[in-house]
Amino acid sequence: MFPSPSSQFSWHRVNVVEVSQTLAQRLGLTDEQFNIWSELEMSSFSVLLHCRKCQRSMFVARDEYEEAEIVECPLPDCDYSWCMQCQKTIDFYGADHSCDGNGTSELDDLVKQQGWKYCPSCKTPIQKVSGCNHMTCTSACNTHFCYLCGGLIVKSARCQGIREAVSSHFKSKCTLLEVSGE
Repeated sequence: MFPSPSSQFSWHRVNVVEVSQTLAQRLGLTDEQFNIWSELEMSSFSVLLHCRKCQRSMFVARDEYEEAEIVECPLPDCDYSWCMQCQKTIDFYGADHSCDGNGTSELDDLVKQQGWKYCPSCKTPIQKVSGCNHMTCTSACNTHFCYLCGGLIVKSARCQGIREAVSSHFKSKCTLLEVSGE
């Protein structure tokens, strides 16, 4: 939790978008807290992309990342590319890439058989072991969805927007918790 400049000030009521870098610096945040704030600020317009080949990470534009079919490592000394849908390596000098020829239909069958769901944004398979039906996909995706209906709730890293969207979804559409009879 970030330090509070006065006892009447509450962080949970502050909209992160309204906190400027100057204000964040004036609050006397530790380096770790400031880095966390910076990453939250950046997550509104970028995602942290991790390359499996060079094992490095870099922020990339969120809109470009979400629209890409093929992802290329943005670092100048790395030429690794992969398919956004099936996550397989793309070899630009080899055969044309086809997700269907790489086990996608087998994965779809397994997902159906096991009762798993796909993230509605990035299509990552998700398995719910226990707990509530509110699912959160990986940090790069930031998609919040309902495991029960598979519907997108919100695509955001901002706590306030997430809370409101989750609350609205589970009040009007689906059950947050399923109690199994034993």
